[in-house]
Amino acid sequence: MVEFGVFSTISPKCRPNKSHPTEKTPKFTPAKPTASKNPSNLDDIVEVGYNETPGFVWLKQKKSKVHGFRAIGRSVSYDGEVTAFVDDRRMMRLTGVKSKELLIWVTISDIRIQDPISGKVVVGTPNGISRLFPVSAFGEEK
Repeated sequence: MVEFGVFSTISPKCRPNKSHPTEKTPKFTPAKPTASKNPSNLDDIVEVGYNETPGFVWLKQKKSKVHGFRAIGRSVSYDGEVTAFVDDRRMMRLTGVKSKELLIWVTISDIRIQDPISGKVVVGTPNGISRLFPVSAFGEEK
């Protein structure tokens, strides 16, 4: 099971997805959630999937969403389709996620935890610029 944000709902017991280009790719369609403190509203999720061999995950939702992470003072935009390749403490080749820096939206392509003891998450862009944020900023908000 993948443990990162909205992808923590992915289960390897998913049934095959015939609508996705890769025919043997598992699919999971979530039920309506009850009270959830998850950063994204799960009501509009259409499909969540995980292909274990390459570590490919995807999330399809009815419309794009913007979520504010109060602890770090950033807004993050999630497109209608978010994809990534996941590995141990790392999400690579991330698509569909942008962060607002000052007045512009910056594409996020890599999220990783280099050293779990440090408690820092490294968020990177396609051009190699990265920033450190505390892991606690991405957990449940109280």
